[in-house]
Amino acid sequence: MVKVSVIILAFRESKLMIERSLKSILNQTLQEIEIIVVINDILNAEVVELLENYELKDNRIKLIKNEKNLGGGISRNIAIKVAISKYIAIQDGDDFSTPERLMLQYNYLETHKNVDATGSGLVYVNENFEQLFKRSYSLNLNDNIIIRSPVGHPSLMARKLTFEKFGYYFEKFQTFKNYYILSEDYDLFLNWYTKGAIIHNLPDFLCIYTKDSKDYFKAKSQIKGAISTKLKYIKYFKFNFKAYTFLFFEYCLSFMPNFVIYKLFILIHLLKK
Repeated sequence: MVKVSVIILAFRESKLMIERSLKSILNQTLQEIEIIVVINDILNAEVVELLENYELKDNRIKLIKNEKNLGGGISRNIAIKVAISKYIAIQDGDDFSTPERLMLQYNYLETHKNVDATGSGLVYVNENFEQLFKRSYSLNLNDNIIIRSPVGHPSLMARKLTFEKFGYYFEKFQTFKNYYILSEDYDLFLNWYTKGAIIHNLPDFLCIYTKDSKDYFKAKSQIKGAISTKLKYIKYFKFNFKAYTFLFFEYCLSFMPNFVIYKLFILIHLLKK
């Protein structure tokens, strides 16, 4: 019986990166799984060939090949709907899971029937797999969710019923009042929270998140996406002084160069050690 369906989104990762990500799931202590890899860049022939070879060797692996880039939201929604397990685990093609990740999260959801989803701490590494810092998250969600994302998205495991009951990822290029593209994972968690979903974070660091220094150009769009997502849900929350201060700080950051935002993000988390 398949206990967990793992969804890996592959988009422009190198052959080395996507193989490491896939192997981290294949080497899990929980082996009763299916792995749905959504290829969002079929022009990357080297990666497509690699994944096709893995699919031939291991019948737990299923490939979904998008003819064009459909975006993370649509791609994950497609995979979630065809998944055969009652539990859905998320991972991107440049991230990795520790060997016990799926087992720990599966056992937690099995023994906490009232919990709709779980996350865990993240270990941030650079493109050379050198550790930058660790990031932990609060066990229970509260109204601080309006300040920052409450779950490390690459560590998410949720019941399939959670998506069916509370909602799926929004579709690509959805905006709020034409301000900016929403942050798809933050939007998902805020949507679930406002509808009463219960999400717990485990204290363990179960996912390794790659923060590639070459991706610093995404920093400004990520900040604007977070702001746009907060504005969408602002009516559901009582904004206190801390929330408004943080929103103003993010607004100021959005005018800074990408590399400055990226460096500040790293520095702030290093200072938290």
